[in-house]
Amino acid sequence: MNKKLLLIAPVLVFGLNEPLKVEAQDNCVIPNVPDNCQAARQITINKNSMDVSPPNICAAPGQTIPVQVRPIGETARVVSKGGADWLSGDGGDFEIYVPDDASGDFDYAIYFPDDSCIDPRISVD
Repeated sequence: MNKKLLLIAPVLVFGLNEPLKVEAQDNCVIPNVPDNCQAARQITINKNSMDVSPPNICAAPGQTIPVQVRPIGETARVVSKGGADWLSGDGGDFEIYVPDDASGDFDYAIYFPDDSCIDPRISVD
């Protein structure tokens, strides 16, 4: 009997934890991210409309991109989806620094305190 319990326990633990991961991904809004990036001076994140503007910002190596979270008082956390450790930041207003050697398209996620999120992109030329 104890051997069966040892075999079933890991399955139960995995089964109980996995739905939480799937549920968090279901909350993520995937905006219409155009293939061509849009020139802009900053990224604006709106928690109420679950929108990021622009959804694919053009950036240059060495550039600092200001990020504003709206409405005022809301906070957000930026996390790279591809392992680019430079693509991060958090707070109400913050900056993302694009390193001198960055090149290509970088997908990232914006997380809010309620675990909802948006999936935009930064394109570095």
